[in-house]
Formats: sequence, C-alpha cells, structure tokens
Amino acid sequence: MTKKYNFIQYILLKFPLWVLGSLLFFATTTTAFAQEKAEDFFALGKKNLDAGDATNAVVAFNKAIFLKNDYAEAYQGRAQAKMQLRLISSAKVDFDSAVSISPKNITYYFGRATLCALTDQIDEAIADYKKILDIDIDQKDARHEKARLLMRQKKYRLAWGDYNYLVFKNPKDIQALFGRSTVNYALKNVKNAIEDCNAIIELDKKNIDAHLYRGIYQYATRKNEEALKDFDKVISLGKKENVGEAYYYKALTYFEMKKNEEGCKDLKKAQELGVNTQKLQEEKKCQ
Repeated sequence: MTKKYNFIQYILLKFPLWVLGSLLFFATTTTAFAQEKAEDFFALGKKNLDAGDATNAVVAFNKAIFLKNDYAEAYQGRAQAKMQLRLISSAKVDFDSAVSISPKNITYYFGRATLCALTDQIDEAIADYKKILDIDIDQKDARHEKARLLMRQKKYRLAWGDYNYLVFKNPKDIQALFGRSTVNYALKNVKNAIEDCNAIIELDKKNIDAHLYRGIYQYATRKNEEALKDFDKVISLGKKENVGEAYYYKALTYFEMKKNEEGCKDLKKAQELGVNTQKLQEEKKCQ
C-alpha cells in the first residue's frame, strides 16, 4: 500500500533542508531588495515633484508602486503629480488607493479632499473632512476647510457650528473668529458679526480685514460714523486692493449720509485704485 504524504511532508522529503533554507533566504533577500529599491524610486519621484517635473515624478512613482504595491505614500505622490498634469480622474483613483491602504492616515484624506474641492466635488470633499474629524475631532485645518466649503454651499448654520467649535477651543483663533463673523452676517446676526470683528481687533489692532468688514457691517446697520472710522483705518493701513474697497464703501456711507460731494470724491479714488464705480458715479451724477 502506497503511503500518502501531505504537501509539507512531500517537500521536506523531496528537497534537503539546505535547499529549502537557500530558497527562503533568496525570497527574503529579494523582498528586502525590492522594498529598498521602491524607497529609492519614491525618493526620486518626490525629488522630481518638488522640482516641478511631474511627468518624471509619475514615472518614478510607477516603479515604486510596481515593486511595492501597498506603498500608500507613493500612491499619494503619484496622485499629486497627476494633479499637476491635469489627470484628475486618475489622481482621484490614486488617492482612493492610498486611503484604502492606510485608512487612519489623515494626510491622504486631505489630499483627496483638496482634489475634490478644486474640481467642485464639494460634497465629497466635505465627506473627507468629516472622516478626518472622526479620526481627530480637534484637527483644526480640517474643520476650517469643512466650514469654508459649507459656506460655499450656503449651509450657513452648519458652517457656524464648525467656526463656533473652533472659537470655543481657542478664543484667539482669528481665522475662526473672522469665519464666524461672515457666517453671522449671512444669517443676519449683524450684532454678533460686529462683536466677532471687535474680538479680532482686540487681538490685532491692525487687522485690515476685521476693520474693513466691521465697517461694512456698521454701514449695513447705519452706524455711519463708526463705519467711516473703520474705512479710514483700512486706508491708513491697507494695500491697494483693500484701500480701493474701503474708498468704495466710504463713498456709499457718505451717500447714505446725504453727503454726495464727499461720496463722489471717494468714488473717484476707488476707481483710480481699480474698483469699477462708473455706474454708481453716473447714478449719483458725480462730475
């Protein structure tokens, strides 16, 4: 009667142990070598990407992924290079691969969310920022970006919730205070919008945006003298684009106060700084 052997027993009988050991050593060495070469190609891809050579970056990342098919960083690097080459759909696939390989790494969600936001896939971008916040509830950048995209969708109450959380965690977060002020204004909570600008100016007395927007909010509530003070502050501190806008709103404030001569002077200054005021000048019969 023929004796039956299982596969392991057969291999052990068929090949001497030194042969099996050599094969195992060869397999291990080959794997280690492939991983080392993958890392070399990844480094080359990153170098090319940093130098602005997206085409050769893709070539290098391709080789890294061929040698190590679960190389999440290489998928992300290739996705970034493809974005530069406008290969958007293919870049999205690579970001998906990176996320699938390493679902707890928020870097890959950030990359995919950025791509989605740039291509107007806003719901998908917001979903990725939510995933980041599921991993780390206090990830500030993700919450800021999520709130900003919610603003784009005019989902003001949801955006307010994110900005309010950020301010609660850090009352000195100027970016969050400014975001909340714009949401408050959109929700017609003008008093709260002004208070947020006040808080920013308390932290940074030369914050141009806070002065400009507080002036606009003051103008909207017909606190004209206060508005003029903020616009003058912007004019004294601001750059060309800020100053032009300040002159424009200063003119509107003067018109509201029935001071048309002063308003027309400021409209002309705004126009000189690149603001289109022609229609309003004609309407107000400015000379």
